Amino acid sequence: MGLLATPGGPITNISTIGLPPAERAPTDPGGQNDQGNSFANPFNLAVGGRVSGRIDPAGESDYYRIRVSESGTLDVYTSGSLDTRGDLYDSGERRLASNDDGSTSDGSNFRISREVDAGTYYVRVEAFLRAATGAYTVHAELDTSTEPEPPTDPEPPTGSACRVGMVLNPGDYCTVDIPNINVGTDRFRVTSSGSGCYGGLCAGRSVNLNGFRASRISGTNDWRIDALP
Repeated sequence: MGLLATPGGPITNISTIGLPPAERAPTDPGGQNDQGNSFANPFNLAVGGRVSGRIDPAGESDYYRIRVSESGTLDVYTSGSLDTRGDLYDSGERRLASNDDGSTSDGSNFRISREVDAGTYYVRVEAFLRAATGAYTVHAELDTSTEPEPPTDPEPPTGSACRVGMVLNPGDYCTVDIPNINVGTDRFRVTSSGSGCYGGLCAGRSVNLNGFRASRISGTNDWRIDALP
């Protein structure tokens, strides 16, 4: 309650309930710092960009919207002295991931890495300790590079058709199509001593097949099938 004095009259009580609160002045250069307090009114955080924010008063949450244009690994994290917690949400406000100490630099900043498709995502930033206040910077990065598929184990060559890139160990053989012959195929085989044999003839370094060339791999008894030059 407040007191009001009127000239020539008694002091009377007035109520302060219902007076509008003072506007909080933004503290960041973009004037966004005190806006993003919900999914409906988030800050914008560009992929490849960063935004400076501040948790103040204690217990508040800052929301950021990230628009992703292509699939990749979305990496969202904070830097600064404030111990932070972060949550990643999809466009339907469903939480996808949470973290509070994933940063490898100091262990107090959150870091979230998540495979995402093109679309809109949200990040909520809070102080890890509800009573804490302070400044932070939130970053968003997208890695669109694809991991190469791991090499598959080569098909065992013995008995299969000879093909470019095939490696045969001693004792292995592959079959070669022979045109205009009723038998249809012949074998190229590698002996236990490291010779390559085809059509009844054996050689120590290179053998021409039908459309292929088999060459001994230097320093080994293995042979590799290549296309004829």
